[in-house]
Amino acid sequence: MSDQPLVSIIIPTYNRAHLIGETLDSVLVQSYENWECIIVDDGSSDNTDEVVGEYVIKDSRFKYHHRPEDHLPGGNGARNYGIIKSDGDYINFLDSDDYLLSTTLEDKINFIDANTHVVISMHTGEIENLCQAKNIIASIKKQKYDEGFIMSQPNILIGDPMISKSFLGNLKFSETQKRGQDHMFFISLFEKSGNFIKIDGVHYLYKKTINSITRQASAGDKVIFNQQVRIGSEMIKKYEYNPRIVNAYKRKSRQMYKSLIRKNKHFRVLENFNHFKSSYNLNMVEFSLWYLYNSLTKSGFDKMKRKL
Repeated sequence: MSDQPLVSIIIPTYNRAHLIGETLDSVLVQSYENWECIIVDDGSSDNTDEVVGEYVIKDSRFKYHHRPEDHLPGGNGARNYGIIKSDGDYINFLDSDDYLLSTTLEDKINFIDANTHVVISMHTGEIENLCQAKNIIASIKKQKYDEGFIMSQPNILIGDPMISKSFLGNLKFSETQKRGQDHMFFISLFEKSGNFIKIDGVHYLYKKTINSITRQASAGDKVIFNQQVRIGSEMIKKYEYNPRIVNAYKRKSRQMYKSLIRKNKHFRVLENFNHFKSSYNLNMVEFSLWYLYNSLTKSGFDKMKRKL
């Protein structure tokens, strides 16, 4: 591997002309200079072409593409196309309204050797908390990544890892999944037998939003809710041998159930009655009686779960 490996920064974008300039500026000022930035437009109707075009003219390391029709609409299709178009030894994803610390690439590259497959830094919602990496927190060699991530403890955002492209292989984002795709993608990545290191620097600034996926799912948003239930069900089935992971996902389902009942979103509960029943380890009669009680009183949730 070269002492100066090429890093491909892949950015999907959709109608972010008013925001993407700041994102691209954070790439432009990287102290590590051997990078290419691949921006894939997902069908924007604003002046994204004009804004990004100025950066392409300014610096040939910026490369602008439009998602072709053989990839489904959405950030997942755009990211997958970006992977295909990338020439880098390593890939770092970035969302078009987020921001990198100026030393992000350099700090990660400094911890890379020929046997390193993934370097993971941390993230923040506050620019004041961005800081450089000085040490390795964890080095996990030739084994699956820590089960804590599968339980989102801690959560890893799309821009946190720098990934060896050869290690990535044929792994792609699901283009049919609308929510939770980052989490599922990283679970598949970390299930590979590889060398991962986690460093202590905070390098990725994400834009905070009032409508998190969990909040939207709990509020009853149908698409997001169904995706969250599906992910939970899949994880419980996949890791049935691991009580910690199973209990973590069941806990999330119980939190969703509690919120739905309190918001009177009974149709969402009834559509997934068996899923919520299983999250409390109750049989059909027990859960049905509790459901009636919960619906009438908006209480009693903490007394329901049966310990196995």
